[in-house]
Amino acid sequence: MTWAKVEHVRDQVVGLRPVYKNSGNATEILLDNGQVLPERRVLKSVIAALARSYAIDLAAQRIMVRNWLNKKTLLPFYIAADRVFIPLKMRQARAGNDETYGYVDVRLIENIGELGRRKCRISFHNGFSLDVLSGKSTVLKSQHSGQQLFA
Repeated sequence: MTWAKVEHVRDQVVGLRPVYKNSGNATEILLDNGQVLPERRVLKSVIAALARSYAIDLAAQRIMVRNWLNKKTLLPFYIAADRVFIPLKMRQARAGNDETYGYVDVRLIENIGELGRRKCRISFHNGFSLDVLSGKSTVLKSQHSGQQLFA
């Protein structure tokens, strides 16, 4: 398996999804062309690397976003004025402290379809679709927070 680095594809990233591989926790990088690349680092490290590649201080950004949105947990983050990533539950935890939330670019969401009580399918403008483990109202709230930050 060939591993990617988020720093090499930073301008094409539209989503980050935590996954579990044979080697342990990893991340999948979702690109704007619909391609999915495996990244060996855990989600938290991938987000930090992405932010570093844009010279962004995530700790300072979190403080500002927390104040702007008046929200303490599951905060969106941004890497440019037009690139806001919202948190969505993408998998079940396999162990304690396991990453379950991934991030997608809010501007690319085209449709949110409900598949069940706590399951939705999100369609993107590039034709890619993603199943998330949250109800439609939860996804809409997260999308609203991202759009507030975008504005």
